[in-house]
Amino acid sequence: MRAALIRKHGDPSVLQLDNVSVPKPGTGELLIKMLSTSVNHRDVWIRKGHPHPAYHVDLPTVLGVDVCGVIEELGEEADPFFNVGDRIIANPYIPCGKCDRCRRGELQYCPNFTVYNGSYAEYAVISASNAVKISENVPIAHAAAFPNSYITAWQMLVGKANVGPADTVFVWAGTSGLGSAAIEIAKLTGAKVIASAGTDAKLDMLKAYQPDLIVDHHKPGMVEQVMDFTEGKGATIVFEHVGKASWQRTLEMCSFGGTV
Repeated sequence: MRAALIRKHGDPSVLQLDNVSVPKPGTGELLIKMLSTSVNHRDVWIRKGHPHPAYHVDLPTVLGVDVCGVIEELGEEADPFFNVGDRIIANPYIPCGKCDRCRRGELQYCPNFTVYNGSYAEYAVISASNAVKISENVPIAHAAAFPNSYITAWQMLVGKANVGPADTVFVWAGTSGLGSAAIEIAKLTGAKVIASAGTDAKLDMLKAYQPDLIVDHHKPGMVEQVMDFTEGKGATIVFEHVGKASWQRTLEMCSFGGTV
């Protein structure tokens, strides 16, 4: 099969198309014929050689977090819920299954989790326990961009911040993968949403997500706009996924008793 490998770290030119063996599904695993995938920041950081241990992978490797495709083959003892030909996506987070958190069913808090790698190929092997069937009506390009971003945003807003209709949520960088997911999830709960972007093109793109207020995070007075919109109260939830460049303003616009 064809796969995009990296044998060293660097710019996009280190991605090399090569022919490798089709992987075999093991016990409880599924062989997926890939239809679509996505490019996450994790993939970019690994390609560049990010120094944090969380982004270390042995080289050569096939990058790619998000799996979207059709089941080609079932490994032994795979869940009978699945059949060859099913369209699936996969949760890229792989808990250890042994720690206290896993035993309590709090898989998202597993301190020893790993992240799937290997979707930049014609075939991929995943655990059946991480697979989710998707409808024929769901466009594959949409499905491929869903797992990593939306699982993360859902855990931030629903799992941790308990977002609801009484909230006003400020979303940094609303056109990013996490940002756009956060807008949709917050609106789904009935919350008011304020979203930011930093270029005319992205500010215009934000209109399609229909937040209640759009602000330019490169212009002065952004915090004042948020405070005016919230009648001086501030955002009850600030969806912070940027870091140093946004942190001070995050604290300034967060309401008393609010959540970052």
